[in-house]
Amino acid sequence: MNPRGAEARPRGRHRRGTPAAQVDPQGWDLAEQASAERLDQSEPLWAVWYGLGARRFYAVAAWSASGPLIVQARTADELRDLMREAERATPSRSRLTPHGPAHPPRPALDRPVLTPRPTA
Repeated sequence: MNPRGAEARPRGRHRRGTPAAQVDPQGWDLAEQASAERLDQSEPLWAVWYGLGARRFYAVAAWSASGPLIVQARTADELRDLMREAERATPSRSRLTPHGPAHPPRPALDRPVLTPRPTA
């Protein structure tokens, strides 16, 4: 009994003096994480992941925009629909490439490259 007269609770594994217990790791939402990984691999214009804490799918656009473009959804299918909607709403589709502008400028090989000289 404790000082209030109630039955004492058994000591838990997180209490001082209790030996450490081996706890097997448990995978959480493995199917959702796998869906997010597949979607991330198939969508080069987006970075996709599944948030275990919120239990939601997230995607961030990988192209230049006026600000961060983030969409989130409860399912991978819903997220894909939101991604397509965001792509349609983007004003300049020429920027929609995974690695910068659609046609980056190439340096002219027949002209010397000018570099500024250091000043004294």
